Amino acid sequence: MGLFDFLSKDKKLSPRAIAKQTKAAINIYAQPDVRQQALQKLFEDGTADAARGLLRRFTINASGGIADEEEKQWVEECLVEMGEVSIEPIQE
Repeated sequence: MGLFDFLSKDKKLSPRAIAKQTKAAINIYAQPDVRQQALQKLFEDGTADAARGLLRRFTINASGGIADEEEKQWVEECLVEMGEVSIEPIQE
């Protein structure tokens, strides 16, 4: 990350950062707040790659059934809010 990246108004995550956040979001042993923060960062990025990362949350079942279902519901709402950006990753 260069100096001008800090000054840029565009705060999109790098592919490496998206991979890191996705890994945190699907870690079944992570605390729910850690997973939620990672999911939030992916949602805020708003790119198709971030949507792919959000979709990976559906591939795991975290301990604590209620928290797991709430996180998945939240991810679903985020994908709907992302709109057109999330269509292609969902179809894949």
